[in-house]
Amino acid sequence: MRPVGSAHRSLAGKGDWPLGESAPPTSREAVLLLAALAIGTLVRVGLYLRGSSLWIDEARLALNVGARSYRELLAPLDYDQVAPPLFLWALKAATQVAGMNEYALRAIPLAAAIAVPFLLVPVSVSLGGWRVASFAAVLAALSPGLVAHAAEAKPYAVDAFVCLGLIALHLANRRRGGSGLGAWVIAAGAVAVWLSAPAVFVLAAIGSAGFIGATAVERRGALAAFAAWAISFGSAYLASYGASSSNAYLREVWSGGFLTPFEPGGVMRAAHTARDVLCESFAIGVIDVSNHSGAAVGFNVVAVVLAILLAVGVRAMMREAGSTGVRLACGPWMFVVAASLAALYPLAPRLTTFGVPLLIVLLALALVSLERLPVPLRVTGVGAFGVIFVAGALWCIDQVAARGEHVRPAVQFFQRESLPGESVYVLARAVPAWTFYTTDWTNPDTTRLARMAQAGSAGGPAFENAASRGRPLRRPVEGLRFSHDARVELIGAFHGDQWRPGDLGPAGTDPNWAAAEALRVRKEGRPHVWVLLVRARGVERQLQAALSALGARPGTVFEAEDVILVRYAFADAAATSTASP
Repeated sequence: MRPVGSAHRSLAGKGDWPLGESAPPTSREAVLLLAALAIGTLVRVGLYLRGSSLWIDEARLALNVGARSYRELLAPLDYDQVAPPLFLWALKAATQVAGMNEYALRAIPLAAAIAVPFLLVPVSVSLGGWRVASFAAVLAALSPGLVAHAAEAKPYAVDAFVCLGLIALHLANRRRGGSGLGAWVIAAGAVAVWLSAPAVFVLAAIGSAGFIGATAVERRGALAAFAAWAISFGSAYLASYGASSSNAYLREVWSGGFLTPFEPGGVMRAAHTARDVLCESFAIGVIDVSNHSGAAVGFNVVAVVLAILLAVGVRAMMREAGSTGVRLACGPWMFVVAASLAALYPLAPRLTTFGVPLLIVLLALALVSLERLPVPLRVTGVGAFGVIFVAGALWCIDQVAARGEHVRPAVQFFQRESLPGESVYVLARAVPAWTFYTTDWTNPDTTRLARMAQAGSAGGPAFENAASRGRPLRRPVEGLRFSHDARVELIGAFHGDQWRPGDLGPAGTDPNWAAAEALRVRKEGRPHVWVLLVRARGVERQLQAALSALGARPGTVFEAEDVILVRYAFADAAATSTASP
């Protein structure tokens, strides 16, 4: 058995940088590596080909892409969305080539997600050798944190690709004996901040790694690189990213991700944040805090095991690649923690996806290093992580069949089965997807798109994640009844059950919300009306119960994953015109 880094560290390095051409992988390492890359690719392609509908956040971003020009995509986005300009332009270009559909919108994130395990190989070889690379490929192939966003029209998979690519470029430059950061790294960094917001944290780590212990000439080059990156990022911030810092809703919803240790409960909140990031990166299939009582204990145990292994990995990194390797692997996380302490960037699983490949390298180093321990400790460590990995891998494979908020077939069923003039009620959470799938993208109704965006963005009457009104609804919400496609389109009013990162369950809807919404539905029943619901924290069950209380009789029912479409009939619709909730 070849010890970790034996062939790797024997090669001449540069200072504390023991990098060079590693010995070829053993046959076992090569087989494991190829199998991991193949499985990772198949899982990601399977996610892409499952044909799931856009879920609410994807639909919100897609509506911006479809409704705006390239120039308009630089302005603050509707539906409280924020995404890098080059990413938005890439999605826009893909839809112009392949049409406004899920496959076009998800093609670029898929390509990035497939590339990450492949890109992780040379990075892992440089920092630990082929054995570490083979373990890292296995972890990356079935990491829930990476797989979850592999076929999703959001920038998280691209974040991981861009950030890992910058480190790979820097390592390649150092392996070739390049002095300083290298022209390619500097140029790539200037572009990267327009394609991935968290790329700035990786550039800070690369720059600091190249600055500390460098010669005077290399330091001048590093300062020039910092200046170029700062100018580029500042321009991107002014053009696009600044919108998120001035968006009151986004700052409120992500406030729990800011590390505030000196505020009451700040230390506990920071611990929970770290726990969530670790567990959702590697073990999302093991724990679902919101659905299982007592699961928080298991959640904490998983996080502690992962934290111990990461600490072992950092120590092994110091041994294998020196302090410079530790700066590259840990530096981006240190800078994102600093940004969170300054309330500039929230720590949250989705927003830290870019750093998951670096954690994978550290875990791979830790697993290889466990062979140095006595047998009891080695078996315990490998067994504990094995349980976490297997559960996470099963979750990844299960996602190939899961389709989440599968609104598209429900919309198609409604368009096929509804009679002319029949009204439809759309629950607030389903509004973005409903709007996307009922828009003729060859000739979009821009007035309707703007109207829906105004209603469904923060502060709008149909904003699904609005805070509670703090009072019961005394009468039905007005102003959400529109005409579209020769029928009445009744848009659901927000319910007040606001979600926040780390919530353990629903807070509850505003009193009388369901009764008021049911009355709106009944008023449109002449005698039939369709109701489109998305399962979300039990809100849909409250509305169904309120409809039943008003005498609604369900007729045609169509169900897809987490979506229910029902054609209700009312015996006496006229009586509702004067009723009150």
